[in-house]
Order: sequence, then structure tokens, then C-alpha cells
Amino acid sequence: MAMITKRQQAAGTFVLALTLVALAGSGLVMAQNDNEVDPLVGVWESVSPSQVDCQTRQPLPDAPIIRAAYTIHYGGTMSEQNTDPVEGPYRSPGFGTWRRTSGRNYVAGYQHYGFVDENLLPTKQLGAIVKVRTSIRLSRDAKTFEESGTFAVFFPDPVTSELDEPIFAGCFDAMAHRMTF
Repeated sequence: MAMITKRQQAAGTFVLALTLVALAGSGLVMAQNDNEVDPLVGVWESVSPSQVDCQTRQPLPDAPIIRAAYTIHYGGTMSEQNTDPVEGPYRSPGFGTWRRTSGRNYVAGYQHYGFVDENLLPTKQLGAIVKVRTSIRLSRDAKTFEESGTFAVFFPDPVTSELDEPIFAGCFDAMAHRMTF
């Protein structure tokens, strides 16, 4: 059996370290599942008033209760769907991005399209774009999160699709729980 010199051992260790860095940089070394990467990744549901007073954070008296489902994807994207009756059955799923700001704190931004169904039109027409910005605080056990956000409703210009000032805006607060089997 040949003796391995300290220089050969150091060189082997260096090559191994470089290989691991290269693999990690290429994305080939990953955690066993997404929840190990970030505990926010998963499917969440909340039931809350659709709007709160932006100063007092108290629910508005006529605000309907809605259910919202979020799918937080690995890599910083997300999907959203809710039961807000204001838009009726004609809306797209929500889509957006999220990122961690520090510790258990995150921010997310997403939007969806609302459509109008006018009897004179053969197809549904884009009626509004709803944009949402929210701050999320994940619980220590990663089973719930609290969020506090704002939303704005825009009518897009039918020719340019540019957005002017929102026609309506408001605030919301919610508590979501992780959906599991």
C-alpha cells in the first residue's frame, strides 16, 4: 500500500472542494425536498375578510369573507386563486413572485385578470387587472403565516394595455394555514 503524502491529501481535498462548489453552482446539488430549501414553499389556504381599513386594520363592515389558496413554488414564483365575489366567476388565476426579506419575513407581489361578460359581446373581455403586494410573517413551526397587504384595481387601456391610476385600492390582512394530507 502506497503512502499518501500530505501534499497529495491536500490536493485531493482541494479538488473535492472545487467539484462540490462547481456542482452546487450548476444546481446539481440540491436539498432533498423544497421545504428544506425554504419553509414557505407549499400550499396555503386562508379565510378572511376581503378588505380591512388601511389605518385601523379592522375589517370593513360590508367586506365579504373570502377563501384564498396560494401555491408557493420553489425558486420564487407563486400562484393564487380566491373566491372574492366582486369579480364574479370570470377571472384568471393569480401569478407572481415572492422572496425572503429576513428570517421568517417575506414579501410577495402577484396579479390576476378580471373579465367582463357583456351580453352584446361574443367573448369575455379583459375588464380589470388586480395587483397585490403583501408582507408575510411565517410562524416558528412553519404551519401558518400572517399577511398584511394592499391591492389595486386597474382598467387597462384597450389599445396600449397601459395602466393609469388605480380605479380602486384597499388593504387586507389574513392568516393562512399550510395544507397537508
